[in-house]
Amino acid sequence: MKKFAIIALILVVAATCAVGFVGCYNPYTDEENDFVISIAQPMEHVALTQAREAFQESLQEKMDAAGKKVYFDYKNANGVVTDLGSIIDYFVSNKTDMIYAIATDAAQQAAQKTDLDGGTIPVIFNAVTDPTDILADNVTGVSDENPMEEQVKLMQMLMGGGTDFTVGVLYTTSEKNSEVQKNTIKEICQDMGIAFAERGIPDANDLQTALAQLAKEADIVYLPTDNLLASIADSVHNTNVNNKINVPIVCGEGGMNDKCGVATLSVDYSYLGRLAADIAFDILVNGKSPSEIPFKTQTEDLTYSINETVAAAIGFEIPQAVKDLVSAAE
Repeated sequence: MKKFAIIALILVVAATCAVGFVGCYNPYTDEENDFVISIAQPMEHVALTQAREAFQESLQEKMDAAGKKVYFDYKNANGVVTDLGSIIDYFVSNKTDMIYAIATDAAQQAAQKTDLDGGTIPVIFNAVTDPTDILADNVTGVSDENPMEEQVKLMQMLMGGGTDFTVGVLYTTSEKNSEVQKNTIKEICQDMGIAFAERGIPDANDLQTALAQLAKEADIVYLPTDNLLASIADSVHNTNVNNKINVPIVCGEGGMNDKCGVATLSVDYSYLGRLAADIAFDILVNGKSPSEIPFKTQTEDLTYSINETVAAAIGFEIPQAVKDLVSAAE
């Protein structure tokens, strides 16, 4: 009996260490670390993970070359907003050297909480569509704003040209980045004389109803770089196929398009992660202030891609003009 109790205690301690909030190794008090970089990610999906992994790999290489020891303290809120706030509080209370905040929710909370703490902790954001309200003397980073006018033109090509069709946008109502993209797409469609429809969902439970209703109004659907929709992209595809909705979907980024879209023109989140690493190195090693560094975007090497597997599953024929465009861009 005593043996089992000891084993149980070991498991509890191990779990506590894995969470990282108390006990065990504390990187913030380890004097061998030149820098501790705290990473906050709201949930797991391809784009955000690419932005994190590329940031860590690139910055690790730079630090190694400079002879600096860096420790990355990574924590994921797994979609729980209150946990995300607790994570940022933990980083701030430990006086971390830098917070790398991935996606809008994390960036907003990091900006607010570091400001309340005096604004001395640098914050680097990534995967934020419109960072205007986040920027501060201690906050800069990388925007993932994608070329939405080109996305609408891509949808126009998928519909055979002309303007006699309707674009529908499905988005999460609680995500500011998605609201911004939805409004931008709406304005572009209005300027181009293309009809527009929209459906917002508060959570994944409303996906089936919203997609079915939107498909009755729209000929093609656009999914912005939306964290909830990205995390349930497989469900979007299954809903589209299994319920015979069969509406063609264009996604704001490649990872989503691999699962549920027929085509996209996407930024590269690994590229964005490397841009963020450049900024972090300039601040930590080269001594620059975040206020000296304008936020960055990807302006080259955007990626066209099509997904003929998804297209076949919904019975949609990708026009040859779109295939030629993708081939020319490769």
